[in-house]
Amino acid sequence: MEKNKIENINLHDLVENQDNPRSIEPQQMQKLVESILTFPKMLQMRPIVCNENRVILGGNMRFRALLNIEQMEDEAIRNAIEAVAVKLTDGEKQQLCSHWEKWKAEPKVEVVMADSLSDEETDEFIIKDNVYFGSWDEEKLKGAFDVDDMQRWGLNPWEIQQEATTYEPAEDEEQRIIIVYRSEDAQAVADMLGLDAIEKRNYDVEGDELK
Repeated sequence: MEKNKIENINLHDLVENQDNPRSIEPQQMQKLVESILTFPKMLQMRPIVCNENRVILGGNMRFRALLNIEQMEDEAIRNAIEAVAVKLTDGEKQQLCSHWEKWKAEPKVEVVMADSLSDEETDEFIIKDNVYFGSWDEEKLKGAFDVDDMQRWGLNPWEIQQEATTYEPAEDEEQRIIIVYRSEDAQAVADMLGLDAIEKRNYDVEGDELK
């Protein structure tokens, strides 16, 4: 089987696939930007995939994230790395900052050239590249990884719990709603719930009131 070539291509020579079936929310894009900023080696391990016309078949969101990074001021990059890469030493953080300062001057990215695919294979690749197979093993994740680390890496533990829940609760079983919000939105959440303020983590519903 013929091996696809890997080329180092200028970011602006790549073309985003306008028919890409995936979308991304601004908050998710911010997480992706932070992930790339603090772990640029991931781009070599999971390179962008293009066709012979340099249209992106896999990695459109990473492409957008790199465009965002290119436009960021050095100080903004430094602040993002400081906020997210909390386990790195000052020297390691400085190395990341220097890497991105140099990269912005000549923004190139490693790309797999999938020029041997037929049209049908191209369509199949685009879908399969975006399909999420399998599910998380919550217990193994909890045992092997730190929750704060997982959140910084873009994995929401609450989503894992949601994913793992496959049963339908009985009508008389206690129900639970988890609300995730930013600290600056606390008052808005309190207003929606009819509270003066969010004063504790757990509330019980009694009739039409929260206790």
